[in-house]
Amino acid sequence: MPSKDSNNQADTDRVWQTVWLIWSGLAISSVWALISGSYSTAFFALATLAASMGPTLIPKKYGVHIPNGFIIAIVFFAFATVGMGEYFNAYEKFWWWDILLHSGSAFGFGLLGVTILLILSKRDKVDANPFILALFAFGFSTSIGVIWEIFEFMMDTLFDMNMQKSGLVDTMTDLIVDVFGAALAAVFGYRYLKLKRQRPIEQAVMANVDEAVDKNT
Repeated sequence: MPSKDSNNQADTDRVWQTVWLIWSGLAISSVWALISGSYSTAFFALATLAASMGPTLIPKKYGVHIPNGFIIAIVFFAFATVGMGEYFNAYEKFWWWDILLHSGSAFGFGLLGVTILLILSKRDKVDANPFILALFAFGFSTSIGVIWEIFEFMMDTLFDMNMQKSGLVDTMTDLIVDVFGAALAAVFGYRYLKLKRQRPIEQAVMANVDEAVDKNT
């Protein structure tokens, strides 16, 4: 009977196979688009490829360790945002696509805030009590969400783009969703320090946080 570790490794291998399939598809699409003269398509394919491969290459140069779970999440998020969102026009086809991505990114940035504070705590730079940890994670994530909305506004104003779609309604919806995603990450961080017990989904997520903290301190 296979062990739990071997089953987890097999699952990880299958996910990485999917990641490599996505990268291969993007590379082939970009080359084909350049040959056929579809430069906008080539741009989106290359942008997605760069955004998804960057986290696997850049950290190693500076001695930063990013857990496989985080890398895989970044790859799929980049593909969903640029590849599916722009290339396959998912933002227009599915009304919930933007909401899904904003909530996911807010949750991810919230976990990044949790990880940063835990690393600083382990290095004796700060005292990460549960409430401060949750507050920092929430503020960190929502701040990035606000900066992104400012960026969208500037692009629409200066370059006549349509990143805000329906204007104020789109902006406020994005910010509300960002708040919920950031709050969920803050709850994960608070429970991690305060309660010392977690549900299975929390254990799977926070295991990657544990790995990031241990390998970067």
